[in-house]
Amino acid sequence: MQARFFAKPIETLDPALSFPLVRLVEPELGLDEWRSFVAEIKASRRRDGPMRGGVIVVDRMDYIHGLFCYKAEPDLSRDNVLEVDRLIVVDNILDTGAAKTVLSALETVAHTLFCGKIRVSLPEAWLTARQSANAISHLLTEAGYIHDAVAMAKTLKPFKASGVRQGG
Repeated sequence: MQARFFAKPIETLDPALSFPLVRLVEPELGLDEWRSFVAEIKASRRRDGPMRGGVIVVDRMDYIHGLFCYKAEPDLSRDNVLEVDRLIVVDNILDTGAAKTVLSALETVAHTLFCGKIRVSLPEAWLTARQSANAISHLLTEAGYIHDAVAMAKTLKPFKASGVRQGG
């Protein structure tokens, strides 16, 4: 019997269940930080609608096989652009139902939010990986995604409650 997969909002399940997948792309992230992030997504849906959110892909038993987080942003050349990060697909086989469901959910969210483009951010190491991590990059390429930008990031020191950065 072939497994069936379903996409649903990330906040519909306990964040602790999706946490192991998120740690694959953000190994330094703590469970409390992830719970807070999911709670903020839930609050922002009530406040602003679905412009920011997350999607999990589950099977009939609610086992999580994939997830992604997103936000819709205005874009100069299109109505909106769907910015996606923390994209995880547990399946290493590119033509599995879970992978196809993740790709379909990306496009469904983009269409729902009137996005003319989807931009997926992946950890740089995944783009050059020779093993399963590279499968996501390959999956996106096979679905018509192209490399169109290079992003650079800098991690800043956390803020104190007063709004001043710690450590100077």
